[in-house]
Amino acid sequence: MSRAQILVSIDSKIGDPVFLPSKLVEYVGSRRPVMVFSVPGSPAWKLAEEAGFFMLNLLDQNSLPKLIAEAFEKAEDWSPNKSVVQQFSAKQVGSAWLSVMRGKRN
Repeated sequence: MSRAQILVSIDSKIGDPVFLPSKLVEYVGSRRPVMVFSVPGSPAWKLAEEAGFFMLNLLDQNSLPKLIAEAFEKAEDWSPNKSVVQQFSAKQVGSAWLSVMRGKRN
C-alpha cells in the first residue's frame, strides 16, 4: 500500500450506500492519494471530501475517464488533510475505543 501511486475505494451504486468501507479509514493512515468511486452524500463521499481524496461520482460515468486521468496527473503533488489523518490515527481511535469501553461517551 505504501508504494502505490493511487489507492482505490469503490462503493456500490445500488441503492443508497450507508456504510463506510473500513479500508477507506486505513487509506487515510497510509497518507497516499485515494480515488473514491461513490455517490454524493454517502459516508465514503463525505470522508473523501474531508480528507481531500479524489472523488469520482458513480452516477456520472461519462466523466469518469477524465477524472481518473486528472487524479493520476495530480497524485504526485497531493497531500492529505492533516486533521483527518490525526482524527483516524491509532492513538485517537484507541482513545475513543477506551472511552466507549469505560462507558464514557464524548
